[in-house]
Amino acid sequence: MKAAILRSPKNITLSEIQTPLSPRSDEAIVKVKYAAICGTDLHLYRGETPAKYPVILGHEYAGEVLMVGQGVRNIKPGDRVIGSYMASCGKCRFCILGKPQLCERRLMFGINIDGSFAEYMKIPLAERVLVKIPEELDYRDAVLVADTFLTAFNAVEKALKPGETLLITGLGSIGLSAALAAKIMGASTIIGTARRERPIKIAKELGVKYVLNPDKEDAVKKVMD
Repeated sequence: MKAAILRSPKNITLSEIQTPLSPRSDEAIVKVKYAAICGTDLHLYRGETPAKYPVILGHEYAGEVLMVGQGVRNIKPGDRVIGSYMASCGKCRFCILGKPQLCERRLMFGINIDGSFAEYMKIPLAERVLVKIPEELDYRDAVLVADTFLTAFNAVEKALKPGETLLITGLGSIGLSAALAAKIMGASTIIGTARRERPIKIAKELGVKYVLNPDKEDAVKKVMD
């Protein structure tokens, strides 16, 4: 299979490597349909975030399960899936406390285990990592759900109550996802800030009532007014 391998900072090769076809008991093999580029991938490429080299980059992915290990029960070949950016053990103190993102033995796709910039992925602890998606959800849309959208959704869910006004400073991919989440959760008014025309246009389509450009107006004053 082909894979984008980060061998050292600023040194990526598109290489032909062996396809993983022998899953262990808790593993699944996923045929990657879509993979997205995250800001973390850029930090890794530049050497700003340490990685275990060589490693296949990528942690945002959607695909079809090709095969599973004998211990995997809830995921089966043919399932359409997305997955977490990491695999947590489920046994350490943080996992037991419901904070798997702090897992003491976490495996991070594209950082210390191979990630999604490849034709196929080997997924350890598959039942903790993979989530099935419905047939009507396109892979291209689904790829953004597990990382980009959930990051924004979790933040908005903790801060916003129905009927409240929300200010989003910066309408990049996370900010636009936050706008969508806020609309779903019943925000009365959504305000956003952006400098580029494309995110401004998308924000208005998503229901952001006021989009302020801090390069052209006093955004702080307008928000306070």
